[in-house]
Amino acid sequence: MEERTSLYKNSITVMLATVVSRIFGLVRVQVISFLLGTTRSADIWGIVFITPDLLRRLMSEGALTGGLIPLISRAKSQGEQRRITAELFWMSLIVALVFSLALWLALPSFFNWLEVDLANGIGPGRLVLIFLFFSLINAVGFALLYVRGYFFLPSIMPVFLSVLMILGGLAFHFLHWDPVWGLAWGVSAGGFVQFSIVWLMFGRDDFSLRPFQLGHPFNWSKLATIWLPAVLGGGVFHLNLFLSRTISVRLFEGAVAALEYATRLTDLAMGLIVTSIGSALLPLLVGKDHSTRIAILRESTVQISFLTLPACVGLILAGYPMIGLLFGHGAFDEWSQILTYGAMMIGCFTLIPFGWSKLLIQSLLAEQEHRLLLGIATLGTALNVLCMIVLPGFFPHELAHLGINASLLILGVFLFLALSLAVRNRFGFSWNAKVGAEILKNIIAAAAMIAAWWPLSIKDSGLLEWIARVVASVLIYALVSFLLKAEGLERFLSHSVRSKGRFDHNHSGSE
Repeated sequence: MEERTSLYKNSITVMLATVVSRIFGLVRVQVISFLLGTTRSADIWGIVFITPDLLRRLMSEGALTGGLIPLISRAKSQGEQRRITAELFWMSLIVALVFSLALWLALPSFFNWLEVDLANGIGPGRLVLIFLFFSLINAVGFALLYVRGYFFLPSIMPVFLSVLMILGGLAFHFLHWDPVWGLAWGVSAGGFVQFSIVWLMFGRDDFSLRPFQLGHPFNWSKLATIWLPAVLGGGVFHLNLFLSRTISVRLFEGAVAALEYATRLTDLAMGLIVTSIGSALLPLLVGKDHSTRIAILRESTVQISFLTLPACVGLILAGYPMIGLLFGHGAFDEWSQILTYGAMMIGCFTLIPFGWSKLLIQSLLAEQEHRLLLGIATLGTALNVLCMIVLPGFFPHELAHLGINASLLILGVFLFLALSLAVRNRFGFSWNAKVGAEILKNIIAAAAMIAAWWPLSIKDSGLLEWIARVVASVLIYALVSFLLKAEGLERFLSHSVRSKGRFDHNHSGSE
């Protein structure tokens, strides 16, 4: 099936670019941990950066881009596609100006609402709004890139952000200035560089950005109808991640930083697997009939499960020494390592429900079911806020941040169940016995990885020993998957998703 072959090839393209960007992102986090550790300055930076980082994921790399892809994809000609994109660009530019200015004015009140001593973050917080402005505009450019089949460029863009943040933070550190300001300048510069690259590329293609005509049928109400539900519905995970940081800053000094470091490690797997497959999936779902969409979704579920399950187990087994090897320097001490690992142990389990939920969200975005997504996201957010208020109290005060990640795990499970019911009612999608059998094979193979770390113990290890155990874990997972004839391994090794027609036979018999 051509769509599935395209899905796999595009997923690999996104994954390779994401590998590079996540490596640079990991180096960026290492530099931040060296500069700030889990001090109050690290908390300040966590709050300052969470807003532009959230909007980067929602806008130029996530939900808003996903909401715009179906609109651009349905253009009947290249001329109409260019016109729609130009109009979206100018509308987004105006929205970005108004939104950025509103946040600039509201930022002091926001820090006062947190009721903690974060006053030093107001200046850097206002500076990084430059990045927010460009992220809103870049969402349109990224959507057009995906529609035209350019998957590598949008996925590699975070590299520029990471490099400039690293340079800014280190430069201010060695000049004995506040590194938080250096990081903020790096973020702002990164937004401008990303914007320049994307739109200069379209300029070489004689792409015009002439201002739209106000009398044209494509108007502001159309953009608002897409923008708000797509962002709030499709970006529910990142919105709740933002809420978790604003709540956790009140728990204890270093809580935000520990959660942020842990999230960066789980986000490595989330980006490589979930984002890669999800980004490649959406353009393929637009305009497809229900039977084709069901087949592609089941295909994607098998592949995403094959990758997320061992990632979850691997993070638990290898996480503690990995955190020490990556961050164990500068202001990042042993207690910081314990706090980070505790948060990561719970956080890694969110990979599975959020990975499956991402596929279902993309299917609803393809059908422009924005209001349905918004309703599910609203219910999930209300549940998550309640859990984040209650669950930290079940943990010791110095480990209360574990309740925050436990709340996100509950949110992931809720979203998966609610979205499953929604897509079942909308176009009859469900996971058949074949998909369930494949997931069971992945669970067995992932559990076998424990052998590489036996006897189980939480301790630091040398780099060579850690690498050897990680390699052994991968080999064990691959061997057991091979013996069980796991579909995910076969597709991964064959560089196609056709798998000799066996999955097609299963789909045809299940409709």
